[in-house]
Amino acid sequence: MRDEPLASGAARDTDLERIGRTLSLPSGASIEYLDAFYNSLDEDELANLHETYKTWEAEGNPDAARWADGLGNGLLILSNPEYGGSWESVPQDIRDTIRYGYEPDPNAEHPGEPLDRMDRLGSILGEANPQYRPGTEMGIEMSRVAGYMAGIPTYADPHIIPTPDPSYYDHTASTFLDIATRNTDTSYHLLTGTDVDGSPADFSRDEVLVPLLTREWADDGATLAGLTEWIAADALPADPGDPAAVIRAERAGEAAFGLAEVLSAPESEWNSDNNFNRFLHMPGASREETDLTIGDVNPVAVRSFATALSPFVGDMVGSVDDATATSGFGELGPVPATRVFTLMNTDPAAGALLNGAAIAQATDFDRRFALEQLDGVNKYSYGTYSGRLQSLVEVGLSSTYENEKLVEQAAIDNRNQSRADAYAVAQTLVTGAVTALPGGVVTGPLVYSTGVLLQSEIVDAEGRYVGHPSGVEGFDSEMYLTETGAENTRRYNMLNALVDAGRVDPADMPFSQAEGHTIPERTKADEHVLTNQAASIISENGIDYGSQDMYLGSASNGAGDLRNIVYADQRDGTDGFRDVLVNDVVPAGGERWNYGA
Repeated sequence: MRDEPLASGAARDTDLERIGRTLSLPSGASIEYLDAFYNSLDEDELANLHETYKTWEAEGNPDAARWADGLGNGLLILSNPEYGGSWESVPQDIRDTIRYGYEPDPNAEHPGEPLDRMDRLGSILGEANPQYRPGTEMGIEMSRVAGYMAGIPTYADPHIIPTPDPSYYDHTASTFLDIATRNTDTSYHLLTGTDVDGSPADFSRDEVLVPLLTREWADDGATLAGLTEWIAADALPADPGDPAAVIRAERAGEAAFGLAEVLSAPESEWNSDNNFNRFLHMPGASREETDLTIGDVNPVAVRSFATALSPFVGDMVGSVDDATATSGFGELGPVPATRVFTLMNTDPAAGALLNGAAIAQATDFDRRFALEQLDGVNKYSYGTYSGRLQSLVEVGLSSTYENEKLVEQAAIDNRNQSRADAYAVAQTLVTGAVTALPGGVVTGPLVYSTGVLLQSEIVDAEGRYVGHPSGVEGFDSEMYLTETGAENTRRYNMLNALVDAGRVDPADMPFSQAEGHTIPERTKADEHVLTNQAASIISENGIDYGSQDMYLGSASNGAGDLRNIVYADQRDGTDGFRDVLVNDVVPAGGERWNYGA
């Protein structure tokens, strides 16, 4: 039933105040009221009511801002099944306005009309308080609009009059994206390319996401970060016996895998463009390539992507289910995984987070091998995964700097700083994980936790990287780049695990820097001890020479898995980056990690 006084324009101020009070009730208006109210108005009348409240707010009415908020809140409630609403409950003209934001309106007299209405609707919805979320279907529709608007300056538009100002649509697109990604189910379906019923979506995932990721947002991608900022928190169920937590973890893995697919695709499902190359050379206003990368343009978003992907670094190198605590992440393959690491390295903070998680996971594999050996379990596959992770970090860093047209020394300096940053993150993660567990012994898959990083100086309260970490004195990239250095690092990790397990007393070891009941940090450990004496110490404490050699051999072979693909046929770094990563000339058998197995 229509509210006749309001619809006719004869509504008194008291009527509008009554509506505002009802919409902004602390307990919330009933879904029946919201359904009747919003469906009694057409979109113009709703916009006029919003403008009235904003006018009163500007004139000093102390309640008007809350009433305007209520107008946006109520529309989101009406769309959301969690509150008793639905997408079908939203008035048809509003649904049409949203749909015509990404496809032509056959009834529009002027091409610019749909975006004018969209801007007005965005103003209403933008008033909604942060705790209110749209329903999943409405969120998907809003995301499609945001993606379309984000792409308008970069490709020919069939139904909008282009504007010379690339930021013309930014505010409305950002508003729609911000509201849509409040609903993590919306983000999940966008990243996985699925509909709410789990079937394939009736839209191209890349058509929505690629313009969003390549748009140069005024907030450096902070709003875009909402697409993935939930993933890391859900990646590991706090209670594996809680079915809801297990489902959330599965969906987090599937979403992270979808993100990795979009980032690494050499041929887009949308327009056959090379996504990976596009993210390394972001499109300008006329769709020309530039030398700006995704990390240059949207660094905050890229840090969110790196955080989201970090729990799944073990999955990225083909580890089996019992080797990691995550689920849902599909088989990515060695070349796509390298592309993902390469792109994350375009922002130093994002690279530090992802590379640090990879080194931490490799460290954890080394430690777990030692601890499980004490129980008679031979997990040489952990060495394969550890080696692959080491190689993934190094090849990813090298590929990033092959893309950067830097002078040789600058590239070397940047690469070494990135390695040091990654090691600091890894050190914090591993140390935090050890000290957080009873007895200080890691006995299961590494639990990646931003909480561990929060206790350090590496990230802030919002989980954002805050610059080059301190406390990594004496870092030497030879720890990973040479065969001896890599083997010494793994011996060190095994020794450290045995010390934490109480099997080895550090005071009995020949480290000149040993203090109390700990061995020195890896960066301060005597290399000659690790090279010449560590193996005997490890052997005397439960892990024989043969088992050590088998593990180190597995790690060396694992490290070679990726190098043999990217640098096949005697390619150097430049050729490997250009031919394999960018142009997708993958050697036969190199599509999967377990090739030849």
